[in-house]
Amino acid sequence: MSVRCVKAGLAARKAKGGRLGRVPLAMSIQSKARWLRENGLSYAAIGKELKISKGSAFNACKEVRDQIVRSAP
Repeated sequence: MSVRCVKAGLAARKAKGGRLGRVPLAMSIQSKARWLRENGLSYAAIGKELKISKGSAFNACKEVRDQIVRSAP
């Protein structure tokens, strides 16, 4: 498949209003992941608990991570 075909397919999908990329995690899963992270669980443990990948747990906890970095001296 050529680059031209891929770009044409993506442009057609975008023109029809379709989603490009992954479907985001549900807000309930994101808030549960943040709560678990605030209570000291690792990203791997959060992933196992919520049946999502460690990377998805990391991304879901982005706000908590940003707050910790900003509050550091």
